[in-house]
Amino acid sequence: LPHGRMISELQDAGVKFGEKTLVDIIANVCDAMAYATQRGHHYRMPGPRDISIDVEHHASIVNVFRPSTGKPRDHVADTKKFLMMLRSLADGARARHLIDDLAREGHKWDGLCTRAAELQEQFRERSLLKRADTKEAQDIQAARESDKMPVWMYVVSAVVVLALIVGIVIR
Repeated sequence: LPHGRMISELQDAGVKFGEKTLVDIIANVCDAMAYATQRGHHYRMPGPRDISIDVEHHASIVNVFRPSTGKPRDHVADTKKFLMMLRSLADGARARHLIDDLAREGHKWDGLCTRAAELQEQFRERSLLKRADTKEAQDIQAARESDKMPVWMYVVSAVVVLALIVGIVIR
């Protein structure tokens, strides 16, 4: 059996995942399904007991591949079923909206795999930009703090200015 907890267990436990994690799960499952279907393998529809997610949020599936029954599968309908199965794990409106949008796009396994890879790249870019913004903000704050003169410098400056004024007035 794959490592981790089955989706059915996660659903029963009320576990929820954000958008990025859901996209990673989708990419893992679609990668396996697209690989097999592109090579002509047939399968039964993976259910919540066939997909496991480990502690690092990597998904894996049991062997759902079977000899051909002669009846072709509707891959678009299957990807929609898969996405709707994941919808119960979506944490919040944005994550559910992402799942709904992917289902409406009507991808086959390979198309969903490609779309998930695009979304993963977008999340990576956002994360890098966020870290860069945070680093830049920290650098700006550090520069501001280094530009501040210590209080004793103000006192010394005031004393020097007063001494100069007194020296000029006394002459």
